[in-house]
Amino acid sequence: MQLLHYHQCRMDVSAQALWHTAAPSLPHCVEAMSLPAQGVYKWRLTYNNKGIQTSELMPYQPKFIRSLQLMQVDALEYGFKYADRSAIMHLWEQRGVCDDILISQQGYITDSSYCNVVLRHVSGAWHTPNTCLLKGVMRQYLIDTNTIAEVNIKISDLAKYTKIRLVNAMMPWHRCIEMDIDAIKKPHKSIGDL
Repeated sequence: MQLLHYHQCRMDVSAQALWHTAAPSLPHCVEAMSLPAQGVYKWRLTYNNKGIQTSELMPYQPKFIRSLQLMQVDALEYGFKYADRSAIMHLWEQRGVCDDILISQQGYITDSSYCNVVLRHVSGAWHTPNTCLLKGVMRQYLIDTNTIAEVNIKISDLAKYTKIRLVNAMMPWHRCIEMDIDAIKKPHKSIGDL
């Protein structure tokens, strides 16, 4: 089994305080797990200010994504990985024939439903929106290693890009989903406030 991690993740102060409350329970969670000998697994922890609430190890199956529906929504906050993803799932259910969504706020690109996005500029440079909803671990690693750069990316800027990649902790740079920029379908209307 391969464990993917990035220890130098930058968290805001409240997230750090919450994690420091939960982290002492980690050794007990690991001891209670039966680790498979092979395969790729996702370890999902839910925690709050009282510590770790649940620990699940589940086989990881990457999603098959070939198209993204651009969804404009201005009142969505997702600065932490919440167990309640109902607002994002509400958007995802409106994707039509597309496999996933690409969220925008105030005219700026943010994220997909489960991933940070990285776009290949016509210059060849890879950019990630500095307006992302969730500053993911893999995204931060790619920024720290100068693989990608954080920039403002407006919807109108998409014409300056040729590719889009979806990255997260389970889909690192060498295994991420990559599509041509025309895989992004423009919305028929704005979703508005959730």
